[in-house]
Amino acid sequence: MLSSEGSILLIANPAAQNGNGAAAAQRAVGLLRAQLGEDAVVLARTAGPRHASEIAERAEGCSTVIALGGDGVIHEVAGGLMRRPAARRPALGVIPVGSGNDYARTLDMDQTMGADLSWLSHARKRTMDVGRIDYVGEAGRGTDYFVQTFSCGLDAAIAIGTYELRKSTGLSGGALYLASGLNVF
Repeated sequence: MLSSEGSILLIANPAAQNGNGAAAAQRAVGLLRAQLGEDAVVLARTAGPRHASEIAERAEGCSTVIALGGDGVIHEVAGGLMRRPAARRPALGVIPVGSGNDYARTLDMDQTMGADLSWLSHARKRTMDVGRIDYVGEAGRGTDYFVQTFSCGLDAAIAIGTYELRKSTGLSGGALYLASGLNVF
């Protein structure tokens, strides 16, 4: 259940689901403010890759950070939160407004949750696993975190290929990933 203790930071990818993320963010903020008060919710829109991670890592004074968008923004927000000290780490919330919404499916969330936000009034907190990867790259050593899956090789090539394909075709969901997979070959 939503609580008015502490503020909520909603990190939204306005480009999610072919631009529907911006409208979904406005609806979510309106609903949350109506339930919890005008000052209870702060909206931060992402400006590009890795921006959600930076915002989440710097989030102060909030009890919950909600990732609104697809799997990419959820990954970035989770990673940013995991880089915070555990004692000062807000809870992660998810509003699925992506083209694939694989993580939302893993959580058994209804795929229409980004359009119908009435469920927010009875959302509940639960513990989830987070994966950690320590790596060595050109820039030195680093650590990254992931929720649901870690992919490399063909799976990663398909995921990367969806970015341009989505813009040029307007496809989403399973059709987008199928077309990207066929395009890899």
